[in-house]
Formats: sequence, C-alpha cells, structure tokens
Amino acid sequence: MLDKLLDRLANFQIRQPWIVVFLTLFGYPIGCEWLLRGRTIGKAAVGLRVLTTAGAPIRLRHAAVRGIVGFAEVIALPFVAVLSTALSPANQRVGDMAGGTIVVRQRSGTGTAIALVFPPPRGWEAYAAALDVSAMTTEQYHLLRSFLTRVLMLRPEARQRLAARLANSLSTTLRQAPPPQLGPELFLVCAVSTYQFRHGIGQAGRARVPH
Repeated sequence: MLDKLLDRLANFQIRQPWIVVFLTLFGYPIGCEWLLRGRTIGKAAVGLRVLTTAGAPIRLRHAAVRGIVGFAEVIALPFVAVLSTALSPANQRVGDMAGGTIVVRQRSGTGTAIALVFPPPRGWEAYAAALDVSAMTTEQYHLLRSFLTRVLMLRPEARQRLAARLANSLSTTLRQAPPPQLGPELFLVCAVSTYQFRHGIGQAGRARVPH
C-alpha cells in the first residue's frame, strides 16, 4: 500500500511541470478571456478586447477555440498567424476565424485621447436622428467604431463584405431594416453617429471623421 502511494506521488511530481505548462499555455488565456469578457491582463493594458464578429461578449467556447487553435498557430506555427492576420480583411488570425471572434481597440494608449465623432451622412440626418439604437450594446458600438476607423485599410471587396455582415447583425439587434437605398456602410455610420449623440460621446474637443 505504501509502495503504491509513493509511486503515485512520484508520478505526480513528474507530471506537475506539464500541469504548469498546460495552465500557462491554455488555462491563462482561455480563463482570462472568458472571465474578463474578452481581455487578458496584457490586452487590458494596451486597450484591446476580444469580441464575437457580431459585437457580443465572447463565451467560454469562443475563448477555448482561440486558445486551442492559438497554441498551434502562434507557438508551433507562428508564420501562420502572421500570414492569416496580414491577409484577413479584419486582421483575424486562424483562431479568430475558427472561433468567430475579432480583436478591437477600445481606448487609445496615449495620454490625451481624441474622440472620433461620426456625423450622419449628408442627406440622412433626419433618418439618423430618428434611429432607435437603444438595443445597441457597448461591445457592438466599439466593434462598429473599430471597423469604420479602419475601412480605408481594407480591400474594397473585403470592406463591402464585412460592412454587409455587420449591418445585417446590427439590423437584427435593432429590429429594423435600413432603407433599401441606404448602403450597409452608411447604415453603420448612421447608427454609430446616433449612438455617440445619445451617449454624449465626443461632444467636446471632437475630431470629425469625413466620409
């Protein structure tokens, strides 16, 4: 009996480093992103957050897929992560594509942040003023804002495809479809503009974004 107990203790001591490695490589990123709603300590420090492509907070399955795929992608095959991020329209690595997630920046790392304000498109001021965005979450706002500030860096076909996907998701959230003559990207601008106005974002010292 004593011999069996000693054998178990010996085996545990041998396996213990693997437990530490496992918790470091998988437990930390997966657990943090799940419990901290898309953030790790590092992401929080630089103002980054992981959201679903629909702009919602990630769940355990999203964090798990990112962590598991990320182990092979970032650690074992780092060139895959570099290529996928460079070629992806939304700068997603393979783990993000598999998990249906996207990394967005939520605040500037500089000491004096400048609020980017999106005025409603010309001719659509009345529509934007009447748009009910009360169902839009903070996560969705940050996702849409991140997209609109990066549209000029995207390829035209990727820009249109991502705008259509985000507009469809937002339309479902708001339970109202945009007018047929209003394109997906302009619909997003209207929604973000109205959200900023309703929440008093950038009312002072605002930096306007042309479109």
